[in-house]
Amino acid sequence: MRKKLVNEKRDELKQLSNRELIDRILSYPDRDSLDYDPEGNRRPFPVGMVAQNIRSHQDQMTVRQYYALIHNFSAITVPEMRVVGVTFRKNNAAEFEKTLIRKDGVKSVYETDYHLVPEPENKYDANAVKVMVPTEDGDLHQIGYLNKEFVAAHPISDELEVKGYLTDHSNGKFKNVSYSLAVDTEHLEQYRLGSYLYEAPFTFDPPDHRVELNMTETFHDFDIDPALRDAVTQVDYTLERSGQGSLQVTASRPLTMAEQSQALEYLLADEPEASFHRIDKKAEEFELTDDMLQGIGDLSLDQAHADPRVYEAPFSLKIPVNDLEAAREYLADADMTEALAEHHPELGEKVSHVEWELQDEMSGVIRVETTNPLTDEESETLSEWISAQCADGIGEGFEQQAFAEELLEGTEEDYDMEPRMASFDWQHNPYQLHDRTSEPKMEQEQEQTFRYERPFQVNATVMEPERANEDLKDLSHSVLVGSLNGDMEVYHEDPNIVKVGWEFTDARKGTAYVESREPLSDDGIYLADRWMEHQQQDGNVAALIRQEPFTAYGNKLPLFQPEFGKLSPVTDHPQMEHTPDVSLKEEDLAFAHQMELSDYGL
Repeated sequence: MRKKLVNEKRDELKQLSNRELIDRILSYPDRDSLDYDPEGNRRPFPVGMVAQNIRSHQDQMTVRQYYALIHNFSAITVPEMRVVGVTFRKNNAAEFEKTLIRKDGVKSVYETDYHLVPEPENKYDANAVKVMVPTEDGDLHQIGYLNKEFVAAHPISDELEVKGYLTDHSNGKFKNVSYSLAVDTEHLEQYRLGSYLYEAPFTFDPPDHRVELNMTETFHDFDIDPALRDAVTQVDYTLERSGQGSLQVTASRPLTMAEQSQALEYLLADEPEASFHRIDKKAEEFELTDDMLQGIGDLSLDQAHADPRVYEAPFSLKIPVNDLEAAREYLADADMTEALAEHHPELGEKVSHVEWELQDEMSGVIRVETTNPLTDEESETLSEWISAQCADGIGEGFEQQAFAEELLEGTEEDYDMEPRMASFDWQHNPYQLHDRTSEPKMEQEQEQTFRYERPFQVNATVMEPERANEDLKDLSHSVLVGSLNGDMEVYHEDPNIVKVGWEFTDARKGTAYVESREPLSDDGIYLADRWMEHQQQDGNVAALIRQEPFTAYGNKLPLFQPEFGKLSPVTDHPQMEHTPDVSLKEEDLAFAHQMELSDYGL
């Protein structure tokens, strides 16, 4: 839920101009939280300080600054909270209104509605907010409270309804249940006391000395609107010897234009042209220095900015999923950004977004967005975490879903083994991250590529070579490119393979090929050749042509002849205009039948 709210907020903020974004950030009441985490440590990218520095020095905001501010401001102002005080209440979650959204082994995650109800009469905390959920019979049941520190910083005076998660960790028994929700703190109606400061200049007869007057009680005695009286917490006049003066009004919330006009009518009656302008009360508390910017990167005081990056790592599955949309939805619902922050807090502030995205039934990319470039050590740590997630984290839950089960044709008696699952092929994927921030998007057909070919032959006639070509093409697009690039990286070769394929030219032989963006080195050609041989003997390619549609007479499996050819460059390789005619002819079938009978000694 938090991931969805954060992304929606980022999209909203991207509609703002530079100035509107800075005003929005500096208007946020809990400015401390933008610069410091709950433990009091300064954030690697202190949003409030950077925004104030841009305004104070009238710096031109860079594109990088703009997006870094959006990413970090959205993440900080939409916290995910767990409901507290749950263990002290009799909660039967089985009776609550909820919708199952995913199941990971013994853990089931549901979406539900949370009703936040202020409890000002609470004798322990006047800011207390009850958390209630609807039951199946239409009632509201209190399950606990919002965190005390959160409501102290963001008081809630009106009832709110928000979406959240209910997670059962006891395999459907609802004996161990946790509750979590996300709230956009900017949307809360109430703000901290003294967050907003308004100032109006005026002129007067010069006094003999500087004068400061507090007129708060006098203002409260005026016959003014009660809402304005409650909002204004302090009124001060400052009179300078030069004849210049200023009126400062501090309020607990933003004042409307009508309220500002009413305040001026009483406080500056002789200045009909006077008007307020908002100033940042907390600006005086922060002086952005080079020392403060240590840890953000190599940034100077007059050029405080982030350098947002987008990294990607390809991944593949062992077999295709049977429902692509369901699999994509499952991955989209997984909040991997929070999972990373829990396991690696040192990366939590730098990495603003992590997601797994399936591009087809057997492959996809892991996309990582950061506020600044990753160091080599951070990149390695992140790759190791991704690998662990594919093996035992998100991958373990993924392969237990219905969409991951292999759909077998025929009856169970036709198969000796249980159906396979579409698990992550983490053994053959290094998950090394590549910086995609500045890569130009180029249409595939416009790319200049370098082609390498390798002949192959099988020892038995493939019964449906046309279908085999189609299936091999799908396999090449979804799995093989990522697998070969991964092996290239392991052996320190540039992973610039864009196409890999096997194509039958008749029922027994054909050509395997590799295309790359840059010429392969001799070591790269050798590595690709060995990888292709492995694919033909024990890999996905070998497994594919041994399937039932391609099995030859006598149920003999078509096997690739080992070491039949070597990979070599092709200097002139015009693209094929049509699919070769590889349909079986009668004489082929007769010959194949006779050859395979002889193989069986018949």
